[in-house]
Amino acid sequence: MQHPQPENPTPLVETTIPGGWTWSSPIPRGSAIRLTDVDGGANAALTALRLSDPSERYCMGDTLKPQHRSRLTAGDALYSDMGRILLSLIEDEVGGHDPFGGLGDDRLLTHRHGPQDYQSQRNGWWRSGRESLTVELAKHGLGRADVGDVVNLFSLVDVAADGTTALRQGHSPAGASVVLRAELDLLVAIHCGPHPHAADGPWAPKPVALRVDPIAPPAADDPVRLRCPENARGLAASEQAARLAA
Repeated sequence: MQHPQPENPTPLVETTIPGGWTWSSPIPRGSAIRLTDVDGGANAALTALRLSDPSERYCMGDTLKPQHRSRLTAGDALYSDMGRILLSLIEDEVGGHDPFGGLGDDRLLTHRHGPQDYQSQRNGWWRSGRESLTVELAKHGLGRADVGDVVNLFSLVDVAADGTTALRQGHSPAGASVVLRAELDLLVAIHCGPHPHAADGPWAPKPVALRVDPIAPPAADDPVRLRCPENARGLAASEQAARLAA
């Protein structure tokens, strides 16, 4: 079985995304993306698009339905809307991540924190997840329509019997990490702002450390591949696409 820890001492990327900020980069197939909640209580809204064809992107519905999941953890996969696995979740010290809470927008944050702008608040001004990812993807020639589904890493939403939802408090401790393996060449974008279900209060987003290392491709006995027949087919589809693109 493949060991999930990257062995290369020189990372492809090593940085910390400040709270409230956004990061993006092309990520090659065969990379391990390690995200670490520095202080505890972080939220990292992550989306991924296929680098060669950004119209193929992470799809929440196609991720949850075949795996029969309402939360994502180690052994699960993030599917595109074309049935291919974009990312495999290979390590999880948090204990589950929210796939359906989505992104906050300017209207939500104006209601929660009041109107702000850079001129008055400087780097302390709030930035919504939707607007931040729109700006970030524009750096890669993409537009507002390309901001799709996200996974809110380090956060978990509980659903009560009556259907009401609530963000689980204290879910992610300081130092907890999650590792995702890129199964295709991707464009990955991450916004480190509060979860849309976060309680009202001061704007205080948390930082997330990021490290990207090369990693071996999934073996025949990889836990994600063995998780369910759909994952085996999804990885096979990604592997075929990678061979055809080589």
